[in-house]
Amino acid sequence: MANRTQMVCLHEGKKGRSIDPVFINTLIRALDPSWLRQTKGSNLIRLVDCGNREELIERMPAELRACLNAGADTTLVVWADVDDNKEDCDHLKNEFWNTAKAAGISSEEFAQVVFAFAKDRLENWIQFLRTGSTDETVEGPRIKHTRDVADAAKSLAKRCLSQISGPPLPTSLVWSCHNWKKLVERMKMNQQFTGRRQLMTSQGQRTLTPCDTRDLQQELPIPATGFAFHYEAHLPWMLLQQ
Repeated sequence: MANRTQMVCLHEGKKGRSIDPVFINTLIRALDPSWLRQTKGSNLIRLVDCGNREELIERMPAELRACLNAGADTTLVVWADVDDNKEDCDHLKNEFWNTAKAAGISSEEFAQVVFAFAKDRLENWIQFLRTGSTDETVEGPRIKHTRDVADAAKSLAKRCLSQISGPPLPTSLVWSCHNWKKLVERMKMNQQFTGRRQLMTSQGQRTLTPCDTRDLQQELPIPATGFAFHYEAHLPWMLLQQ
């Protein structure tokens, strides 16, 4: 993994022949998440092209393990198309889980992955963002120009950041946005936790005790899922920074 990469995005298609890298890179940079901050030796986002969906599913466990080992809030985001041979986003996610479980990934570790699935393809999202409608039961029209892809990604980021009302989002886009929002909540909790710990340190308390841990959990509105593993995984690392 590149030095200080903060987000790894797996996607279908090959660089130069797929619209996915353009859309993903433009969208995330337009969203400008507060926890992604450029530092020396950091490339922030690493895009990993995986060819077809089968290769994507097979590579996910190893990439997840690498992100977990890297620590420091490194996040794995998996982008895939829900083609007509898949019933819905949850059906495809279950395929990823079966492969991950067979590779020794726990449910808590799997919960750290952010899934962004487009039905029938990413082109359907772009069609919606450009026209206000799409039919997810059929493949969206092919996009000829990367400028249109980038403009659609910026349009989605603007709608997310400004909470602009408009035509109802396609079902798969709603599902994927929900996953992204959960990541945002988790990262906000991490930032609050780090800030609280720094305050304790500045006040002369050099060790984070079990009582402090319980106090922080009570003070911060920790989500019922997702955050517990993340918190416990980083606690030893945080203690070592004393």
